[in-house]
Amino acid sequence: MAGILKAYNKVPALNTATVLLVGVEGIGKHKLANAMLDLNITFNLHVRTTTSLPLPEENAETRPRIDLVVFMIDMSKKNSFAMVENCVKLLDINYFLGRVNFVITHADKPHSQNVTLPAVLGLCDTYDSPMVWGSTEVSFFFYYYYLFGNHFLNVYVLCFLIWILL
Repeated sequence: MAGILKAYNKVPALNTATVLLVGVEGIGKHKLANAMLDLNITFNLHVRTTTSLPLPEENAETRPRIDLVVFMIDMSKKNSFAMVENCVKLLDINYFLGRVNFVITHADKPHSQNVTLPAVLGLCDTYDSPMVWGSTEVSFFFYYYYLFGNHFLNVYVLCFLIWILL
């Protein structure tokens, strides 16, 4: 199928990782991307963002291999969860072998949630992928994105080491 994002259709670049952040506008993708790029790491990191899948076909041959896909869900926006539910179906099944994460925002504010936690947990369980959630309060704002960025890079390094050992 043309719209499916394939996990192993390109050769990996040496000492380079590419992360794709998928989520609706205004969810904090660019802030998370900047926090990840500001980390002190020993390899090249490229972060791409998109509001939905499938990715456009016109640049498919020049697009780098996507090593990690991060779906961002804002629990205060129903369209955020619906978009992720639709996009996750457009990933090659091999991504679900440790190369997909879900980031949940506004999980600590039950009064403003339009998406139920069991629905999000069910999505994570269905695709057997980890979920990270946190608060985006102003006092912890930069620390929050730093922790998420650090977590995803650690997950990527672990997946890469497992891939080499297999």
